[in-house]
Amino acid sequence: LDIVRDWNEAVSELGFLAAYASPLWHPAQEAPPPQPVSEETGTPTVPVDVDHGGYAEGIVRMCVILSRAGGQVRMDRIERFSAMLHTRAPFSSMTPEMRRRLIDDQTRIVDQAGPAAEEALMRLLRDDVDRFRAVNIVLDLMAIDKDSPPDLVEAFGKLQRALKTRARNWR
Repeated sequence: LDIVRDWNEAVSELGFLAAYASPLWHPAQEAPPPQPVSEETGTPTVPVDVDHGGYAEGIVRMCVILSRAGGQVRMDRIERFSAMLHTRAPFSSMTPEMRRRLIDDQTRIVDQAGPAAEEALMRLLRDDVDRFRAVNIVLDLMAIDKDSPPDLVEAFGKLQRALKTRARNWR
């Protein structure tokens, strides 16, 4: 009786799979649209939302934009940036994974969106106080002064114009 029951269940399962797993049973499904591919790396790119975020995203995005403009990244800037991420709100309340994802996301946005990432800063930093604070934090982090590379100084000036604010003591 056990053998007959097992054989009956096996035949029923095969019949079920033959009917419902058959491609004839399922309606035709559309193929997913192809993902855009980076021309440089050949890897799929994920669409970015330049307007997603707020104060923290704005600061990190400005740092990424300026690090691209300033050429080489100096070790003292990396140390100041790391210290800020661990000691200053809102970064200090984030987990290491959240901070890493924030930096990765903003880097991807700057790389893929180009000028649109910079234009969106005004929407991320919504009020005058946030814009002024963010510009001054970035000024301190990047240690931008009269001896900084001209490309970095120009990029920082452009960010200030885009945000319609000036860093303290900026000339």
